[in-house]
Parts: sequence; C-alpha cells; structure tokens
Amino acid sequence: MPFENSAPLVLIGLAIAIGSLLWWLQARERWLLISTLVAGVVAGGGHLADRWVETDREQIHMLLHQLAAAAETGDTATLLAAIDPSATSLREDAERIIERYQPSEARITKLFIEVDASTSPPTAATDLIVRATGRVDGSGTQASSLVGGTIELVKRGEQWQLTSFEFRRLFEGGLGKPL
Repeated sequence: MPFENSAPLVLIGLAIAIGSLLWWLQARERWLLISTLVAGVVAGGGHLADRWVETDREQIHMLLHQLAAAAETGDTATLLAAIDPSATSLREDAERIIERYQPSEARITKLFIEVDASTSPPTAATDLIVRATGRVDGSGTQASSLVGGTIELVKRGEQWQLTSFEFRRLFEGGLGKPL
C-alpha cells in the first residue's frame, strides 16, 4: 500500500461507499449502486492487502523488536542468528557485548528505517533509540541508559541480517544526565 498504510484508502473508500449508498437510497439510480459496490471492494481490498503483504520495512521493524525481546530474555542464539555470517567482527563484538550486559528491559522508542531496494542484494539502514535497563558485568545494581544507534542490514533470500551496528549512550542513570 502507498506509504505502508492502507487507512487513508480504506477510509476514503468507506466514505464514498456510504455516501453513494445514501444517495442511492434517495435516487435509486443503478450507477450509484455500482459505485457503492466498487468503493466497498476497493476499501476491503486495500485493507486485506495491508494485512497480507509484509513490506521490507515491516520485516525489519519486526526483526528489531524480536531482537530487543531476545536481549531481555537472554536468548543469545536468536541475537547471533540475526547477524550476517560474513560479518565476523560484528559477531565477535556482539558476543562480547552479550557477555557484558544483561538487560532486563530493552525498548525501542524511536525507529527510522530506510530500505535501498536498488542494490543487489537489498540493503537497509536504521537509526534508533533504545531505552535499556539492566546489569553490567554481572553486578547486582540495575542501571538505565538511553542508547542511540545505527544498524545496517542486508537481505539474504527472504531474511534480513545485520551487517554492522554502532551505538552510543545518550543518557545514563536515573537522573538522565548526559554522558
């Protein structure tokens, strides 16, 4: 759907269908009944297409939220499986980070995704902000951070995989003091 959101098309189609139906009830013109049916079919088709078709941006959005959930539960296998096999230094960095940090909460608060389908294979870049709470280096003390980052991905077959990431702390601690 245009802009990955069928709501405007569905609402316009429904408005036209309702308006045509009301007009048809008054005039009983055949063309008004046909326009009601066409507008209803367009609105319903737009809604179904939005539900059935998953765009690259939607796949990346779901992947990153799944990775945040995996980080919360300590699911190392899921986190490492999302990394492109050719990105060996990224995998080593990720393993080191996973050992050091044990997040109890990882929430993506802002997410911007740009997909470049003109490359072969398709690539994507994301800018995101994550609010993370957890322990560092096995300490019992909980700490909170607001982390900004950039993630680059490549599509291998039907699956998006991380090729690089770079994070920076924006705020740390309960007082929100900048680093």
